[in-house]
Amino acid sequence: MDIFRFGAWYWTGYVGTWSFIAVYCAYVFFSIIGVMQFVATKWNLKGISFFPNKKWGYAFSVIAITCPATWFFTSYDCTGLTFDAPVQLFWIAICTIFAFLCTFTIAHIIHRDMRLPKKKNDVPGGIDILKETTYWRAISLLSKRKPQ
Repeated sequence: MDIFRFGAWYWTGYVGTWSFIAVYCAYVFFSIIGVMQFVATKWNLKGISFFPNKKWGYAFSVIAITCPATWFFTSYDCTGLTFDAPVQLFWIAICTIFAFLCTFTIAHIIHRDMRLPKKKNDVPGGIDILKETTYWRAISLLSKRKPQ
């Protein structure tokens, strides 16, 4: 086993700079937020959407996807030495988790006045619950629900 395998040298993907990883993580982070906003706008998931207006949601998602991609691929020579697959998967996973948590938290702050229906039978199941309330409220509601 290589002694450097679990050191900082391995987790930088042999690129040698943490600045490349920071730029790559920013690209992945903002692109995932853009994709989530596109999905939230398309399927009317108000609980994870940043905008009440569909036009603003689509505009934000297009900007959040195209601008980081354009910036990343024009700023760096991506034909040279880059990540190994396991290291790239690791950083994609970290950025994805962070983007999901940030999206859920920001949407929860924006829609803090969203409430669920008073009757428990009126609460939709599955992903449709995000049309009625935020992710964090849905999680707290589903954790209190008794199994049927």
